[in-house]
Amino acid sequence: MVMHASYGEALPINEFGMRRFELLVEKAERQNVNIVLENMRKTSLIVLTANLLEKFNTPQFGFCFDSGHHNARVSKVPEHDLLSRFGDRLMALHLHDNDGIDDQHRLPFDGITDWSSIMKAVVNTGYINATALEVKNLTNGKAIYVPLEGGTHELDNMAEEAIKIAFEWLVPILSETRRSLRPRTAQAARHKRLYQ
Repeated sequence: MVMHASYGEALPINEFGMRRFELLVEKAERQNVNIVLENMRKTSLIVLTANLLEKFNTPQFGFCFDSGHHNARVSKVPEHDLLSRFGDRLMALHLHDNDGIDDQHRLPFDGITDWSSIMKAVVNTGYINATALEVKNLTNGKAIYVPLEGGTHELDNMAEEAIKIAFEWLVPILSETRRSLRPRTAQAARHKRLYQ
C-alpha cells in the first residue's frame, strides 16, 4: 500500500502522530501487508518521511521512489535524496517526468529528468519489482478524456504511448545499467528474502 506520510505541509512530529504510525505498522506486520511511503517534494514532508522510515525499520514498512518528485526537489536540494538513503527499502517505483519545478506527471523523456542517472540509482538498490508509469494527459492543467473514432479515448492512446516509451527507452537503459554494474550478490540475496 503506497501512501504519503502527510499532505500539504507536514505538521510537527508529535506523540499522537507517531502512535498512529506505530499502530499502522503493527497491523501491517500482523496482516503481512507492506506500507510504502512515497518521497514528496516539500521539505517538511521529506523530513517526515525520512524520520518515519528511520523509526520503523521493518520489512513491512518501506519506500516508494517517485521520479517526478525527486526531479522537482533533489536537483535543488541534494540532501533530500531519499533514494540514496533508503534505496535498500525500495518497494515501489513511480516513474514520470516534469520541468524540474512542478509535479506535471509527463511521459518519461517529455521533461528534464536525467533518466540514465535515475535508472543507475534504481539498479544500485537491487529493485526487481513492479514499476508504475504515473503519467497524466494534461492540456492547460486539465485532464483530457476525449472519445475518438471506434470508441477509443485519447487517454487510451496516451497509455499505449507510455508503454511504448517504457519499452523502447527505459528498459534498454535499465538493462545496460544492470550489465555495467558489478554483481551485488549480498544485496540481491537480502532483497530476494525481503520481497518474496
